[in-house]
Amino acid sequence: MKNSQYKTIVLLAASALILAGVSTYRNLQSKKQQSFLENQLTNNKTLEKLTKASIDNSSGMTERVDFDSSVLSQERFYTENEIQTMTEDQFSHLLKEVASRLPKLSDIKKIPIEALHHTPAPVLQAGKELGLIKEVIKIHESYEDLAAGFYQICALNNESPTPVRALCLTNLVEIKRKKGESINKKLFSKEIIELSKMVTDL
Repeated sequence: MKNSQYKTIVLLAASALILAGVSTYRNLQSKKQQSFLENQLTNNKTLEKLTKASIDNSSGMTERVDFDSSVLSQERFYTENEIQTMTEDQFSHLLKEVASRLPKLSDIKKIPIEALHHTPAPVLQAGKELGLIKEVIKIHESYEDLAAGFYQICALNNESPTPVRALCLTNLVEIKRKKGESINKKLFSKEIIELSKMVTDL
């Protein structure tokens, strides 16, 4: 595949992920903030710069061979009652499952060109997985510390696409601020800090 096609695939995949993830921020303080988020995170120039940096730094990473469109048929759907009654142990198990399913840069790179006619499976899945975690901790606030640990690991994972890491960082900041805590920005890459700033004013 040509390099230009590579960049196009990753750009479109990142855009689709952001659009899927935007729904998880529907509880922002105002509609104005939400509108700003949607406008900024779907800006192609911003995404092109960020995703290009991710591609350039991904050489030598191990490619997964188990991630294709079949992952959607394996998705575990949770009912409202299951979320309401989810125990801490069950939530911990959910976090482990989600972590194992989040896409890597290698997953995005191997998406065939014909897949651009619809939202690529790993992109769609990532937005839904992260949204599920937010739904659970909205109901079970006592699980926020577990979620914070997951978000930090996700945001620090340099094998994950920049938009995925930025969504995780944004969710982490949200939890920390609620507790009156801050994050150590030095731990995180400049790219995900800049993307997260659009929402969190880091």
